[in-house]
Amino acid sequence: MGHIERVRIKNTLHFVKQLGELKVPSGCLQASLLAMGAADIHLQDVVYQHEHQTGIKNVDAYLHDQKLALGASFSLKNPFTTTTVADLLDNPGVILAQSDYNHNSGKRIAGLLLAFGEYDQEPPHVIGILPRNDMTRNLREILKRDNSHVIVDTSVADDPIYLMKVDDITNNLNALIVNGIDVSLHFVTRLKY
Repeated sequence: MGHIERVRIKNTLHFVKQLGELKVPSGCLQASLLAMGAADIHLQDVVYQHEHQTGIKNVDAYLHDQKLALGASFSLKNPFTTTTVADLLDNPGVILAQSDYNHNSGKRIAGLLLAFGEYDQEPPHVIGILPRNDMTRNLREILKRDNSHVIVDTSVADDPIYLMKVDDITNNLNALIVNGIDVSLHFVTRLKY
């Protein structure tokens, strides 16, 4: 990884470790965004939201404050083939542009968010998938050879950033869908300044 990506990963690991030490079960969205290059995420904000049971009131404004934006969102209802998931993860910019060319053409992908398991009193759990294009050439080659992607998942407290093969991503995604758990996919883009 390049220097910027290493710093993002290091900051995300530190952030998740602090959440674990404070026994704060939320912060999955913030951790994913931090790994994607969010500009201004603070641990005390996540702790405050958890203690007062408040969520992020306006996700679009929150993302904008982080110099990110939501390019498109999709509800996932039907199981996917591994080939479809691989195409989606390898070419998120193409999929994003196809969803609304006028709005999304030329936008740079910061990452993908998978949200699932929203219940009455709890927000959904969010897992981030980082784009291969932000990785160094060596890591991109490893990821392509292994058919893997970098995942940010705070539910794995000891190792919240790990590599996952496309087959495993597809199987996990399909397991959620088949079991009737609401799943949504969100394309996060970088704002141009």
